[in-house]
Amino acid sequence: MTMAGHIHLAQQKDLDNGRPTQLVFGNGGTSRDPSLKQADGSLHAKVGNIVTSLGGNTGTFFTSYDFSFGIITPKTGAWAVDFHGKAGNVLHSASVAT
Repeated sequence: MTMAGHIHLAQQKDLDNGRPTQLVFGNGGTSRDPSLKQADGSLHAKVGNIVTSLGGNTGTFFTSYDFSFGIITPKTGAWAVDFHGKAGNVLHSASVAT
């Protein structure tokens, strides 16, 4: 697993060929121009192509521009990853194998 902080967004990216899942925490809630998502919440086709060309899975790709924080909880055989909004609500959950 690779974990980083970034001012613009929170993100989870699952990669193929044995490469680690990438998690980005520490989102400051600032928007990005252009957005990675369309108005309906789906990924822009260009972004989907980039994610796929890097070996990523667009079906599990998560991104949020809302102010958020993450919590990783160790579990047997995996870590539970939860991205939370500023009100504490869960924006996205994932499991990363250990």
